[in-house]
Order: sequence, then C-alpha cells, then structure tokens
Amino acid sequence: MVVKDDLLEQVLLLTRQMREQAQQAAWEEAERTEVQRSRLIAECFDGEEEFGDQMLAANKVQEIIRLDTEIMAIGDRSRDEIRTQLNRLQQGRQVAKAYRRFSR
Repeated sequence: MVVKDDLLEQVLLLTRQMREQAQQAAWEEAERTEVQRSRLIAECFDGEEEFGDQMLAANKVQEIIRLDTEIMAIGDRSRDEIRTQLNRLQQGRQVAKAYRRFSR
C-alpha cells in the first residue's frame, strides 16, 4: 500500500470519528479532530504521489464526502435546537420581567 493510501484511510477514520463526536454533540472534540484531519488531507492531496489504487481512493473520498454531509446536517440540527432553546429562554425572561413589573 502506498503512503497516500494510508493517509487517506486515516482521513476516513478521523471523519468517522467526527461523525460519532457530532452525534454525541461533542463539538469541541470534533473541532480538534477536524484540525488533525485537515493536516492529513493537505498532505494526502499535495500532488507529490499518486494513490496505489485509484478506484479505492475515489470510493474513500466519496465516503468522506458523504460523512461530511452527515456531520453538517447534524451540526445544522444542533444549531437549530440551540436557537430554539435560546428563544424559549429569552421568552421566559421577558415573561418574568413583565410579571415583576406588573406585580408591584
């Protein structure tokens, strides 16, 4: 196996790890994993060597893209949930403020 193939496999493994972290809402861990993964991606596609098995490499890249799409969807849902919770909190504060103002 060529070195690039090993690097791409590591990228795939890190991407799977990021999906698991996203599913657990462990966003700080996912961010650290992404930093590591980004370095490997840059190394993987620096143009200096070719992959040993082009088809296998293409399949891995497709899986990485698919997983990235899943991770982004999980992130979007988490962001929306947080936004909803913040809106509810803000509404609760407004209600409490109004209650205090009119209960005097």
